[in-house]
Amino acid sequence: LPGNLIIEAVYTSIDITDPITSSPADVEYVFGAVGSFITWIASDMNPLTYTLYIDNVEMITDNWRSETGIDISTEGLAAGIYEYKIVFIDAGGNSAEDIVIVTVTPVVPELNQIYPPLFLSTLILLTYASITYRKRKPSKN
Repeated sequence: LPGNLIIEAVYTSIDITDPITSSPADVEYVFGAVGSFITWIASDMNPLTYTLYIDNVEMITDNWRSETGIDISTEGLAAGIYEYKIVFIDAGGNSAEDIVIVTVTPVVPELNQIYPPLFLSTLILLTYASITYRKRKPSKN
């Protein structure tokens, strides 16, 4: 109909802001120690999922909430060096990631734990060498 006009405004917002993540310190502990973990905290207006990789192998994918810590245990690892990477993704497809290196050092035995076996093995070796030497030595008869 002439003279009728409808105007409708539609406003959209495009999320182009990456999540912000904490960067926890690298972790180092002696094999067998307990209580070792990493805590990441990320913030974003539209959080969606996070994915945890250990040495580039996907381990966990789950939802996350802004400003809520994600605790990841690092216990039970063999001695070695591991790369823990977390990737946060928001509803707009934006992402942020962080890497923490976890170093697990082997247990170093104390000297008093090494000494008795070392002494015993040395004594056995010397006894064997002495007997072998006597058997090979020609008699003076």
